[in-house]
Amino acid sequence: MTVSVAGMAAAGVLATCAVAAAPKPEKVAASAQTALSKGKVEKAIVLAEQAVSLEPHKADWRVVLGDSYLRAGRFVSARQAYEEALKLGNDKGRTALALALMQISQGQYAQASDTLSAYRDSIPASDYGLALALSGQTGQGVAVLADALRQGDNSPKIRQNLAYAFALDGKWPMARAMVEQDLPADKVDDRLSQWALAGQPGDTQKRVAMLLGTPLRGDAGEPAALALATTPAVPGVPPKALVAAETHTAAPMLARAAATELPPLASEPSAPVVDVSGRSADAGAPAAAPAIIDGDADAPAVLQNIKVQSAAQSEPAP
Repeated sequence: MTVSVAGMAAAGVLATCAVAAAPKPEKVAASAQTALSKGKVEKAIVLAEQAVSLEPHKADWRVVLGDSYLRAGRFVSARQAYEEALKLGNDKGRTALALALMQISQGQYAQASDTLSAYRDSIPASDYGLALALSGQTGQGVAVLADALRQGDNSPKIRQNLAYAFALDGKWPMARAMVEQDLPADKVDDRLSQWALAGQPGDTQKRVAMLLGTPLRGDAGEPAALALATTPAVPGVPPKALVAAETHTAAPMLARAAATELPPLASEPSAPVVDVSGRSADAGAPAAAPAIIDGDADAPAVLQNIKVQSAAQSEPAP
């Protein structure tokens, strides 16, 4: 069989155009972050997955992916994305805190404890203390939060995180006393009842979803095409060429997986406790519950440092 020179040239032009038309991963990731900030979670997931498929070894894109999964209530996928981000060098306390919470949601208390311990110095005491309590180390969590309060951090966030830690530790009178500092008297019993219901054995996913203000969805994990793999060395082939080959292989697999990996979002919980949009809290408003992700003062406070990461602010690739 013969192939004409003209045909080969045409194929080369088409290949060149295809490469030139490939979207830049940083722009795709920025679009994912924008969609997430606007509450378009499904769109954010699709874009974040695309960014990761285009540049699999970029840690920041996997953080954006983890944030998107988290907001959708897909905690297994979020855990995988945050784990991979840490492996790739995103060693920020915010990422570690998010990972620890996802581990807690799946009952992986020992792993969560290890994660929190490894990043203790980069996680604020207000977040670290409640995360410890959620991981089963209730006494230590209470001690960390009480110490922060004694040292002058007398904020609604600290008080309500400490209140919830007291509740997790079974110290309900002390939890009530702390809640009463920030809630109207007619709402105190409702808040304590909410915590009691969320504290039932085996309800770890519901407990974390309540704190984050997210829905909760069945989740088999992120698409296999996005899994972080250790690229083996191939004699005579530059590492970047291997990464490019992985990218070209992952993209069509991701396209096929998208139709089955993104079912409709579950309805929002009736009383969301944390806003993960990245809006800053109103310091003057009363805090109604502990919170871990950046949220308003009507919500739990433990995750206020888990904001939606801006792809535009990520560090340039080395």
